[in-house]
Amino acid sequence: MSTTDESEAELSDDLEESDSDSASDLVLSQFIDESIESNKRKGRQEMSYKVLTIDEIVKQMQEIIEEVKAVIHLPSATIRTLLKHFKWDTQKCLEQLFENNREKLFKQIGVVFEEDSSEGTQCKRLKLSDNSVNSGIGVCNICYVDVNTKQMFGLDCGHLYCTDCWNQYLTTKVMSEGNVYSITCAETKCKVIVDDEQVLQLLSDASVKLKYQRLTTNSFVESNRLLRWCTKADCDHAFSVEVSAQLVRCVCGTQICFGCGQSNHEPIEYYLLRK
Repeated sequence: MSTTDESEAELSDDLEESDSDSASDLVLSQFIDESIESNKRKGRQEMSYKVLTIDEIVKQMQEIIEEVKAVIHLPSATIRTLLKHFKWDTQKCLEQLFENNREKLFKQIGVVFEEDSSEGTQCKRLKLSDNSVNSGIGVCNICYVDVNTKQMFGLDCGHLYCTDCWNQYLTTKVMSEGNVYSITCAETKCKVIVDDEQVLQLLSDASVKLKYQRLTTNSFVESNRLLRWCTKADCDHAFSVEVSAQLVRCVCGTQICFGCGQSNHEPIEYYLLRK
């Protein structure tokens, strides 16, 4: 082989080796970039969502109630009823309270109130089971049994029933009908609302109370675009996020796309995050 041919062969080998090194460098660079991006995405996800228990959701609800209470003087139970009616839209709730006739608004929602110059708007509750009320005998308007008045309960409307009948009525609403959005007085055609505190006080079964709390918090979760329940049937946790399109994992192990609630589809989620 001539000297020229040998030089050309060596040059060709050098070029091939250079091309190989460049390709390897490119693959390594892409791998590093993808790893960095993956770690960034994982970091963003870890920092941008939390897994909440029902108690933590209830705490968030209470914080919103206190925020409204700081603006307008109303009992917590009344504010909670109003917020549920307006699907936890604080701004809409306050606008309606300030811009409309309050008495008319309360009547539409099912809350009875009276004005007091020193205390502001008050919500009346005729609770005859209070020890401050003298005991006597009353007739339950459901079972028609004579009952000690300390074992009876009535709302602002004045319709009195024994606590056993109240318990049965509310249990049916929760367990059979799943109705907790606006439970009204047991009297036919009466539209006065039984607030959450009263429901939990009158229910006797712990499992019914738990379901009521889950259903009550459900309205709060579903009305908030940055909250979503875990999709596992027997899980009572919810996700709280800062970015709606992201992969989230529950403490029970369930992993979903928060944006659509479906199973993990990370390539799609990846491009959504980059937008």
